Amino acid sequence: MNSRERVRMAIDHREADRVPIDLGGMRSTGIAAIAYNKLRKKLNINSSLPRMYDFLQQLSFPEKEVMDMFHIDAIDAGQGFLKDSSKWRKWTLNDGSECLIPGYLNVEIGKDQTVYLKNDEGIILGKKPGSSLYVDQAWRPYEDMDKIPENIVEEDLTREMWSIPDPEWSLDIFDKDQYKLFIKNIKDLHDNTDYAVLLIVGCGLFEKGTYLRNFENFLVDIYIDKKGVERLHARLMERYLKLLDRVIKGVGDYVDILVFGGDDLGGNDGGWMSPDIFRELFKPKYKKMWDFIHDNSDCK
Repeated sequence: MNSRERVRMAIDHREADRVPIDLGGMRSTGIAAIAYNKLRKKLNINSSLPRMYDFLQQLSFPEKEVMDMFHIDAIDAGQGFLKDSSKWRKWTLNDGSECLIPGYLNVEIGKDQTVYLKNDEGIILGKKPGSSLYVDQAWRPYEDMDKIPENIVEEDLTREMWSIPDPEWSLDIFDKDQYKLFIKNIKDLHDNTDYAVLLIVGCGLFEKGTYLRNFENFLVDIYIDKKGVERLHARLMERYLKLLDRVIKGVGDYVDILVFGGDDLGGNDGGWMSPDIFRELFKPKYKKMWDFIHDNSDCK
């Protein structure tokens, strides 16, 4: 039984030959670059610098040597992209060890070693204080407004730091030539490995609202400005369903799991909202997206 079959069986609630193992198939199972460098040193792996694909959380892709050693069964589709070393550049981590980061990132180092993460317009979307291990969000387009605006500008939906693309999303899949490359890279990953391929698609409804409005504002919005939330969700759902349709038509046969970005709906003490609010504002939209995937592909 290979890794892809093993993961598929587990997700179908069937008993496989062993429990599947994941390291770095998605952000939530990832490993911090500093920790990964320590692991590589322990294992005497030093053939090249590790690739820190997620600058926000400082996460590295595990290399094939490490994945084989620990019998890893899943892989992030992003590992099929930016394969040319010229697409990466060297970066020094807080502990002084080194890694590579995607060359397309717009980062600047300011006073006190604070790192600023900017978009193409020069807006500072995130910043990482010199003593911090992670990037903090620095820009929320609708934070200072009394409520969600009537006119939601398309560009505003990407003016928050979590819209900074992972390697696979450095391509515009609505561009014909880049779409072909997107398909080719994921197909190659599927055909040339037996890992279960995971592709993150985002499509968050709760956290996206907090990124645009800030956490406190959006928690208030879902109770006192439901029309505004529905207006925002309508714009998001339009974008998300177009994205999912494009993804499925292109790589639905090569991806095992579509990963929805961690739309964290609660903490250790319970949900951020009542079950009734969840059922009213969020559940129908999740169902619409997931039904669309199940109706049009074999992706989980």
